[in-house]
Amino acid sequence: MSAPPHDRPGDLPHLPLDELIDLVGRRTPTPGGGAVAAISLSMAASLVQMVIAYSDAEAGGEALGETRLVRLRAAGGEALALARRDAEAYAAYRAAHRAGTPEARRAALEAAIDVPLAVCALAAEVAEAATRLAAEGNPRLHADAVIASQLAAAAAEGAAALVLSNLAGRVDARRERLDRALSTCRSAAAATRAGQPSGGPGDR
Repeated sequence: MSAPPHDRPGDLPHLPLDELIDLVGRRTPTPGGGAVAAISLSMAASLVQMVIAYSDAEAGGEALGETRLVRLRAAGGEALALARRDAEAYAAYRAAHRAGTPEARRAALEAAIDVPLAVCALAAEVAEAATRLAAEGNPRLHADAVIASQLAAAAAEGAAALVLSNLAGRVDARRERLDRALSTCRSAAAATRAGQPSGGPGDR
C-alpha cells in the first residue's frame, strides 16, 4: 500500500492544486507554512515570467539584464524544490526529536532554518524583478507585476517568521542575510504599492 501524500514530501510539487489545497487544510504535520510560503513564491516567479513574456524583449532585457532573466527562468522551479525541502526538513526534525541523537536534532534544526532562509533570499530576487517590471514592463500587465511583487514579499515575511522561530533568540550570522532579504522585499513591495498603473485593462 502506498503512503498518503503527506508522508511523501517529495510528491508535494506534483500534487494537483485542489489536492494540495485540501492537504494543507488537514491536521497533518506537512505541508505547513514553510511549504505554503515556498509554493506562493513559485507562483510569484511564474507571474514574473508571464510579464516578461508579454513585454518587449528589448524592454525586459533592459530592465533586468540577461543574466537576471536567465536566473529568473529557474526561480519558479527552485521555489517548488524549496517547498519539498521544507516538508522533508520538518519531517526529519520530528523524527530526530522522537528518536534521534543530540547531533541529529541539531542537524535537523539547522535544515529547518536554512530552507526558509533560502525562500527569503529567492523571494528578494523575485520581488525586486517584479517591481522593475511593474515600472518598465508591459503597462497592461502592471497589476500582474504588482501581485508578483506583493506575493513574493509575503512569502518572505512568512518564511522569515519560521527562521526567527527556529533560531529562538540566539545570535546567528544568518540573521544578517535574513535582514537583507526582508529589506529588499519590503522596499519592492512598498514601491509597487506606491506606483500607478500606466495602462488600462485590455488584451495582453
